[in-house]
Amino acid sequence: MCLFNDCPHPATLPSMKCTFHKGRGKCRMPDCHNQVYARKLCVRHGGKKICLRPHCTAHARGNAFCLKHGGVAKRRTCEVDGCVKLAHANHKCVAHGGGRYCKSPGCSFHARFAGLCLQCNSDLTPLDLRNHVMLPLDDCTMQKDYYFSWRLHFR
Repeated sequence: MCLFNDCPHPATLPSMKCTFHKGRGKCRMPDCHNQVYARKLCVRHGGKKICLRPHCTAHARGNAFCLKHGGVAKRRTCEVDGCVKLAHANHKCVAHGGGRYCKSPGCSFHARFAGLCLQCNSDLTPLDLRNHVMLPLDDCTMQKDYYFSWRLHFR
């Protein structure tokens, strides 16, 4: 098996790593089988910097502090002058052409799931119907009514 923690894939000789992990380093601490994050250390052994705020054990983001204590999350903004919205595709926000459009022929809505908009995606179901089990007829009819009213809400 691969030498990294919880990796179920078979190791390839002579590296003792699987094909997924073969280019990744192992933490330099003795008896640690975690993947390197930075400075030849895993996250547990100091590969990620800790927030400088006293008694805080969260990881620093963007500078010396975590998000709770003033750290900055690096987010790209739209490249159009004056726009401060988050960029998606092509370094632009959805309003300036950065979003993906529905793949369905003739549809001009934005894609939401699997390349399709909510209206065109016939596989979209509410969470409580994804693991649908056999129900008595009355309960099943009630579930179908809920499903169709949910679908109409998004049209």
